Amino acid sequence: MHSILIVEDDEATRTGLEALLCGAGYKVRTAATVPAGMRALRAEAPDLLISDIRVDGYNGLQLVVEQSPPVQAIFVTGFPDPVLEADARRLGADFLLKPVAPRALLELVEQRLRDGHADAEPKPIRRWPRTAIAGDVAAQVATSNARIVDVSNGGLRIVIDAAGAETLPPSFTVRVPASPAALDVDLVWKRPQAEGLWLCGLAVTESHQPAWLQVIAQLPAA
Repeated sequence: MHSILIVEDDEATRTGLEALLCGAGYKVRTAATVPAGMRALRAEAPDLLISDIRVDGYNGLQLVVEQSPPVQAIFVTGFPDPVLEADARRLGADFLLKPVAPRALLELVEQRLRDGHADAEPKPIRRWPRTAIAGDVAAQVATSNARIVDVSNGGLRIVIDAAGAETLPPSFTVRVPASPAALDVDLVWKRPQAEGLWLCGLAVTESHQPAWLQVIAQLPAA
């Protein structure tokens, strides 16, 4: 069972995250301050850290800067700050703005744990198996064009050019040939690839799940 440490000074947010992640099958510990989070990290290194950026007067990035070996981290904040976001990404962490859709957060947690344990056994068990898509299946993503790489019951992965990836909002619509209507999705993560392309993970919203399952059935599997 993967372990996650939550560092968050808002009790309601901390309790909600704990309930969400425990319900998804993770072992969860919590801390309300950065010093308490430091002690928890030293006592037992988690597989993943989820922290606010501003925690009771402290900078949450200290939790990663002072941790050796580095800990996988996701920072969640209600304050957009390009400097702090750039610092977080330089440290290898993800940076999300509140509010974060629960499905999107769980997808990102799963992605980070899978990336961080690529060579470990046993492999993390996916809630939804992925199906690779044959050929070049185009998708209209927000205001850009993209190519669908693979799909699962929870969402899809796309390849998009760097300019399009940089301007993707937290939530938007996707149009695919197999769907007569646009689908609402949340951006879960994005990673640069070779030759100016980015790989992005998208989670389909709960309300569009029935329509998405019909789309999956019509897409050409590899």
